[in-house]
Formats: sequence, structure tokens, C-alpha cells
Amino acid sequence: MVNGVQDSHWLRERAVVLRLTRRLHKAWIALRILDIGRAWSQRGNT
Repeated sequence: MVNGVQDSHWLRERAVVLRLTRRLHKAWIALRILDIGRAWSQRGNT
């Protein structure tokens, strides 16, 4: 019985961590795209 409660709590924590990592991953990808876009615009300007 105690094991089940601990498992569900662990699963909930894991879900939160997954959500956070997914959000960070999206933000990182967006930053990379912005970086690439900035590099391309600079290359076009010169």
C-alpha cells in the first residue's frame, strides 16, 4: 500500500520534470533559431 503511494508521487514528480525539460528544450530551440536568423541577417548585410 505504501509502495503504491510512493510510486504515484514519484510519477507525478517525474511528469513535472518532463514538462519543465520540454519547456526548456523548446526555449533552447527558439534561441538557436534566433541565433541562426541573426547570423543569416548579418551575413546578408555585409
